[in-house]
Amino acid sequence: MKTNRSERGFTLIETLIILAIMMALAAFTMPEMFAIMNRSRLEGTARQTATLLRAARLEAIKQSCYGVVMLDTTNETVIAFVDNDMDGTYEPTNTPPERLIGRVELPARVHFQDEAGNKDLSSIRDLDDNLDGTVTLPDGQVMYKQDGSVLDTGALRFADDRANVLEVYVYPKSTGKVEVRKYLSGTTYVASGEGGQAWKFNK
Repeated sequence: MKTNRSERGFTLIETLIILAIMMALAAFTMPEMFAIMNRSRLEGTARQTATLLRAARLEAIKQSCYGVVMLDTTNETVIAFVDNDMDGTYEPTNTPPERLIGRVELPARVHFQDEAGNKDLSSIRDLDDNLDGTVTLPDGQVMYKQDGSVLDTGALRFADDRANVLEVYVYPKSTGKVEVRKYLSGTTYVASGEGGQAWKFNK
């Protein structure tokens, strides 16, 4: 007795062919998916840090104090805090206590690193002249003043395992504007779309 094809289902050979097609599709799409995930982690970290910097600037203006953003390399975290006594040190036990504005934790495969491979505090660009009048304050920190300006300009840099590097750049001193830029080559960092250039990431 004959049966309809829809009733007898797939043969073993047909099933194997379907599996082979699915595996081939996965082989083509998986690398692209991983690349998208890596880019999302790196770019997300940089943009969250930019948001944290803007929040620190706002708090400095509102509270008439310093708003400080610094790297906690031990815990792989960027932290921002209200610096009431304006000494560049986070002291939550002070009276009044210095309040934490926020933090950004580095996700897996994202590091404090520049294009040359310098890591942690050595990856920071400039931010080495934090001078307020005659008082020298800690280097390697973005320090917003009561008028929204910064003591020094520079950048915090982040890299992934595929040598993609982003920086969160603070410039000029007078306004402390924040911009996320990507490393291209040599010493060149550009914002997305700057000069008509779209960011390209290593996969």
